[in-house]
Amino acid sequence: MTREALPVNIRPSLAALFLISADPPITEVELEFLRQVQKKVPRLFFVLNKIDYLDDRELEQALGFYKRVLSEQTDLDNESPVFCVSARNGLKARAGDDAEKWAASGMATLETFLVEFLARKKFNALADAVSFRAVDIIDAALMEAGKTRREAHGGSAAAEVDRLGDQIARLKRLKAELAAFGPESTD
Repeated sequence: MTREALPVNIRPSLAALFLISADPPITEVELEFLRQVQKKVPRLFFVLNKIDYLDDRELEQALGFYKRVLSEQTDLDNESPVFCVSARNGLKARAGDDAEKWAASGMATLETFLVEFLARKKFNALADAVSFRAVDIIDAALMEAGKTRREAHGGSAAAEVDRLGDQIARLKRLKAELAAFGPESTD
């Protein structure tokens, strides 16, 4: 990747995969690209490819190196997931419909993680939308109850005013609870 290859405009996304290779070390240009992506994408997942070229000791060293560089050179913590895969072995396993080799390639773990992440995020987005809509409905009900209360604030309507006051208080408590449940609180 050359400096000219860096994208000028990175679209905001829910998450992104950042592919790194086990053979060459990560370059400064790749780190700069990662910093740009990190500004637009709240969740980054790393995929260390070509692990089939490494023995267990080399894999452990490469994984430690990448985690150290990522935590030192970016705002990422050492807990960001790094999935170790062999895309080549995964492709062969998929083509041969071999579940055991698919799992051994690391691709099954990555696939399961991504499916679960997407399912969880869809739920959270829906929960956020429902929460926002409920707050809007409560705001409208509060406005209407307040209006009705003001209109009913004459002589024989004292009981209605008290009832509406209780409803307004309940709606305000519900609104506060829903606001606390807002975006990102369901992660």
